[in-house]
Amino acid sequence: MQICRNCCLLYLLYLLYLLYLLYLLYLLYLLYLICLIHLLYLIYLCLSCLLYLLYLICLIYLLCLIYLIYLIYLSRNRPHRGPNRPKQTTQIEADRTKRTNELFPQPFFCTKIGGMTCRLPTCSFSKHSARIHYELR
Repeated sequence: MQICRNCCLLYLLYLLYLLYLLYLLYLLYLLYLICLIHLLYLIYLCLSCLLYLLYLICLIYLLCLIYLIYLIYLSRNRPHRGPNRPKQTTQIEADRTKRTNELFPQPFFCTKIGGMTCRLPTCSFSKHSARIHYELR
């Protein structure tokens, strides 16, 4: 069996390429070993520093966890702030609403009436709007 000269050269180039890749892998492996040995040496030299650093990290994590629990506790016990907070009615407003519901048992709605202002406490519109209640039949 004869191999042509060009094929033989290609085969040799391919083998050289494989050897080069193996050499690179060997160098990477050596570099990995050197880094690992260096890291182990640093850990050996500064074990107390690393333990202290680990202690600080755990302490910071614990403080953040306590602060987060504190914020959750505050958010559950604090009344809402802002435009979407639930309205807190006083006893006077509750009595007024009860009397209004007794006087006007049927549902009422607001409609635009020029210059008039709704005075019913059950009205969902603001006092500055020009609206008045009328009975729904």
